[in-house]
Amino acid sequence: MLDRLVSHITRRPGLSLSLALLFVGAAGAIGGALPGRLTAGRDFSDPAAPSSVARQAVIDATGIEAEPGVIVVLDDAARAPLLIALLRADPAVGSVSPAVVERGGGGAYVAAYLRRSAGNADARRLEAAVSHVPGSHLGGAAIAYEQIGSQVSSDLARAELIAFPLIALLSLVLFRGLIASLTPLIVGGATIAATLLALTAVNALSSLSIFAINLVTGLGLGLAIDYALLLVSRFREELARDGDQRAAAGRAIRRAGSTIIWSALTVSVALASLMVFPQRFLWSMGAAGAIVPLVAALMTIVVLGPLLALLGPRIDRLALGRRGRCDQPTLWYRLSRLVSGRPVPFAIAGLAVLLALAAPALDARFTGIDSSVLPHSASARQVGDLLAARFPGSTTQPILVTSSGSLDRLAAQVAHLRNVAGVRPVEHLGAVNVLAIVPRDGSINASSRALVASVRALVGDPGTRVGGRAAEFVDLRVSILDHLPVALALVVVSSLILLFLFTGSVVLPLKAVVMNLLTVGGAFGVLVLVFQAGRLTGLLAYEGQGALELTQPVLLSAIAFGLSTDYGVFLLGRILEERGPGISDREAVARGLERTGRTVTSAALLFCVAIGAFATSDIVFIKELGVGTAVAVLIDASIVRALLVPSLMTLLGHANWWAPASLRAVHRRRVV
Repeated sequence: MLDRLVSHITRRPGLSLSLALLFVGAAGAIGGALPGRLTAGRDFSDPAAPSSVARQAVIDATGIEAEPGVIVVLDDAARAPLLIALLRADPAVGSVSPAVVERGGGGAYVAAYLRRSAGNADARRLEAAVSHVPGSHLGGAAIAYEQIGSQVSSDLARAELIAFPLIALLSLVLFRGLIASLTPLIVGGATIAATLLALTAVNALSSLSIFAINLVTGLGLGLAIDYALLLVSRFREELARDGDQRAAAGRAIRRAGSTIIWSALTVSVALASLMVFPQRFLWSMGAAGAIVPLVAALMTIVVLGPLLALLGPRIDRLALGRRGRCDQPTLWYRLSRLVSGRPVPFAIAGLAVLLALAAPALDARFTGIDSSVLPHSASARQVGDLLAARFPGSTTQPILVTSSGSLDRLAAQVAHLRNVAGVRPVEHLGAVNVLAIVPRDGSINASSRALVASVRALVGDPGTRVGGRAAEFVDLRVSILDHLPVALALVVVSSLILLFLFTGSVVLPLKAVVMNLLTVGGAFGVLVLVFQAGRLTGLLAYEGQGALELTQPVLLSAIAFGLSTDYGVFLLGRILEERGPGISDREAVARGLERTGRTVTSAALLFCVAIGAFATSDIVFIKELGVGTAVAVLIDASIVRALLVPSLMTLLGHANWWAPASLRAVHRRRVV
């Protein structure tokens, strides 16, 4: 399959490139509208969880949301009647609660419950209407979701403005020439456009989260850089042999292209594991993550491949200085020989560093998504802070109990529980009865979670459900733990199979999985140290929450695992090529590291810029994603590849390549 594609590209590179660019242009025109159609809503809920069922029961009975979607804090309680009349007049508002007046002050807050059909456009209309009420501060879940979506779009544009110039500048140095430095940006742009087209089709079948666009941009650009560097480096090698640019392009695509395809497959299956989670956020990240690597590989071959065949030696026009001779031992070759000469001390040192980095993860604490993830400039964040400071024990985030039976006895029982500020009278909403329990602390913390557990312990009827924000967080945690073993099994087993098919070894895939898990642990530990412990708050411009967003370890693990395998495939692919008669395993590793060392280091650096640009986001958990992924890439490109891989491969020797005879036959029949 690859041979036929290469044959077409090298015979007619001009036609191949023209067709590819026409497709990219059409993809950009169609898929470019996708980000504007995506929203941030209840992306972190499991639809089958008890809290979701309780919420849906209220919506089905009333057509109105179970919790207030709009909360307005007023500096002057005298304006409450005006505000209530304004909210009731809006078609998206189903009901408005009476004003709650501040104790000992002149302020108040009003809560509005939105209809089930309300969306972001309604939230924006309410924002505009309420802004005309003097001394008003608009917040609530619906406003927070709308502002989070707007902030994500704004942060994405800013990240691109930061990343693209930096990548262009670094590429100029790392690719050692102006023309060559443009290739990752060309492939990156093509990857993003084509991925958006594919996700447009996915979104037509199942609604995607707006947060997936961050992954498309960061991962798409990062992988495009990786693959472009690998192909350009290999093309330069092949061109130096005989000067035939079309033949050199063909050989480069066949050899580097095969590695790129296997790399894309391993990253894709790692991220596709996120699709086992029912939360729209994780499912969307999985769908986007499964598509991006495959598209990046395809765009590298069909766009950059024919471009190299056309450019030939001109790829090095406007070069910065002279490139070093390939026949001279490089730093990476000498490092590999040094490490393989003392494999035990270097292996112990590398493992010790990774375990030390991972140690803080043992004390990890988690939190959910609310207005606190927004910057202080956002009105929803301001309302959340004002409610906590001026209206302690507010009724805006009650624990809800729904049932078709009587809840009077339960109401009497929960009134005596710890951390209960009050219990509202049972509401009879048609066939559904609703009990609202007001916790003393409305935030998602240990006391509110304990209260949810206490209420559920009192519920005897299986048809009675407990919901509310605190219950949603509890259910999110349970849902993730329930689905995590399946996701972990999928990513590990699929990676083992793909790496076996790539290498023909049973040992190397097992070793790669262990190294990947250590990389994930190290990155997670750094994330806890930075964001949970509140380190680098000034440098990264964020306010620590004392915990990590609950889905981040899952997302980071999938991305870090996939990218670690990505760089491992680059190195193993070249080691496989270097192995031959009279070549020892130690020498093959040294040569493989020499050939890929500069390429992978450069790719890792550029990838960190592409994905690390999200550390500038004003949304805390997006910042966590950018920092965590960049750290994982740096760990893998340095400690794992420079110390652990050569030392462990030296210790294992020829056993690295062991596989049963039956499996070796399977390996020989692989397609790519």
